[in-house]
Amino acid sequence: MNSKRMVSFILVPLLVSLACGFMTDLAPDSKPSADAAETTGASSDGFSAEAAAGGVSLQWEPISGAERYLIEMQIGDEFIPLAVLAADQLSYADEVPGDAQFTYRLTGLTDAGRGESKLVTVFVPEEQSAPQAVTITFDMAPAAIDPAGFDPNNFDPNTFDPNNFDPSMFAPQPLLTESRVGLAGGELSVIGTNGVTYILTVPPGALDFEVLIRLKPVSSIPDLPLSGGTLGAVLIEPEGIVFDIPAKLKMIPPEGSVPPAGPLQVGFAFEGSGQEFHLYPLAQDPGQSRGGAHLASLSAAPLAVPPGSDLADILYGGGYGQGSGTVEDVKKIKAPSKSSNRTAQRTARAQMDELAPPEVAEPLENLPKLPAEATAFNKIGESILSKSGKANDWSKLTEVLEDFRIYMDAGGDKFNPKLNEKILDKLLEKIKKLLDKNMSDCLSREEMQAREMGRQLSAPTSGFWQAAADRFKKNYGEKLLKDLLEGLKGCTFELDMYSNLTFDAEGQTLFATAEAKGIPLRVIYSKGEVYLYGDKEMTLKLQVAGSCNFPIRQYDTLTLFIDKLTPIYNNGVLSDFELHLSVAGWKAATGGAASWGEKCPVLVNVSGGGDYWTGLFTTSRYVNGRLQGWTLSGKKAPLTATLQAVYPSFRPMGVDAKMSEDSKFTLKVTPRKK
Repeated sequence: MNSKRMVSFILVPLLVSLACGFMTDLAPDSKPSADAAETTGASSDGFSAEAAAGGVSLQWEPISGAERYLIEMQIGDEFIPLAVLAADQLSYADEVPGDAQFTYRLTGLTDAGRGESKLVTVFVPEEQSAPQAVTITFDMAPAAIDPAGFDPNNFDPNTFDPNNFDPSMFAPQPLLTESRVGLAGGELSVIGTNGVTYILTVPPGALDFEVLIRLKPVSSIPDLPLSGGTLGAVLIEPEGIVFDIPAKLKMIPPEGSVPPAGPLQVGFAFEGSGQEFHLYPLAQDPGQSRGGAHLASLSAAPLAVPPGSDLADILYGGGYGQGSGTVEDVKKIKAPSKSSNRTAQRTARAQMDELAPPEVAEPLENLPKLPAEATAFNKIGESILSKSGKANDWSKLTEVLEDFRIYMDAGGDKFNPKLNEKILDKLLEKIKKLLDKNMSDCLSREEMQAREMGRQLSAPTSGFWQAAADRFKKNYGEKLLKDLLEGLKGCTFELDMYSNLTFDAEGQTLFATAEAKGIPLRVIYSKGEVYLYGDKEMTLKLQVAGSCNFPIRQYDTLTLFIDKLTPIYNNGVLSDFELHLSVAGWKAATGGAASWGEKCPVLVNVSGGGDYWTGLFTTSRYVNGRLQGWTLSGKKAPLTATLQAVYPSFRPMGVDAKMSEDSKFTLKVTPRKK
């Protein structure tokens, strides 16, 4: 085979890989939107409330002798003032979180003091709308040669040196940094093409197992819903990772840069390639501690968010950024679909005094005047208390616990200690009731969630979970907690993978084989999802056969990440899994070389860049679909689940070639011995 055709053969599968972005996941399915919000209402003795998602409209008949009206909301066991209104005002609109119940009190006021009072309780449904999505473009270092302008059939062979041919010179290189971080913590930093330095600091104890963490800067968000622009944004991977102790993320603009132009400094977050876009709180004054174990006293002073603040503490992987905009920009941002993201957005909005309702009358002298932030956080806390009363299964309970943790970390620990203690007691009561149940199936969603809860209570690392564990022991006794946790059976999870893909073009066949055995997996709970996660070294082998036979050496080993192996249940019974994986360990392209015999290469070395197997495996996913359809040996552990992806012949996208795939994944689930 001549050198022209050999260049074309080696280059084509690489460009196919580039078209797929070296990612092993498909674009997420779009979610249907709900056009109308459910409404509900209540009335009592001439005092009525009509609720829709996001707000309550109060109306009342005049109270005889009233010179003014006082509107209050019940927060825990007490009432806090919302407004003092003139006697001719007989309505009031209040903004509140959804999926919660609120009680309002209307009191007629005279010069002599309080007069007649009326109560009304109303349930506010959750806002139903399609969650906001934005377009994310990640930073890429430019390719040495633009593949769009290169014609492998039309070049000067006198200037081509086949012994120093490097296919990766055609590949834009992802701009990222990665490092393995475990129990001891660690720090990563990367500078984006915009000059912004991103620094992620993971404190000791935030992770109880080793994780390869990546930082991927974002180059642009063309449809960012903030008119003042962006300071910067970065994606923390794995997205589903949970930091038991919050991590810190700093974004440092380059010296002399012009800050975003909007009047409001805004933090934001997103998932994946831009889904679930939502507001994210900013860090408060560092002089005001937000230790999770502290249930502080009621504060009458707002928490300071200094100009140029960092984002609030990071609890999860995912995308984070900072920008600026207007009040109208912020109001138009839709509610995300996940409860934890909605709570983050609500706490971010609570920090913005500009969003507070206008004063309609001066408060009474003997009535405390709470800052807008305190009132907003009290409403969020009351909604969490309301939801905790309905948390009668593990899914709902863990969701409310996540909301409470986000609320406390964002500043909720600074307001209304009685309310916070009441929420915590209610949640611990629910935990005890659910732990009392005798669970014997480690593959059930409930036991997976219960075990994660048990891990946090038995060995708390953060202030939040330490406070929860101490309170549980105080309320129910340490022995009971130990007995309940010992009753959780638990299992070990281990995955094997063998995959062989072929690529046929130019009369040659490229064989790309990858294998990883005994990948240990652990249960992760994050933002309402339960899945298995793990990683292990993966061996690679590349071989070309046909008119020429030779090996390609690129990487002997890489790291295979099982980002998510998600159990799928049908009416509560395990029926399938869905697998999402990725590969890490690539190095920057530094060159390549080929050793030639009389007519054919003897060996081709490729140094760095994305690997062939990952690119071909990704291509197969785009053509042949997701990794679902596992065969289960049973419904409970011990269990073996097998997935075989066998596709004898198919065409990759936009390329005159043929491919095949023969991949097998085997999951072994084994009950632990007590």
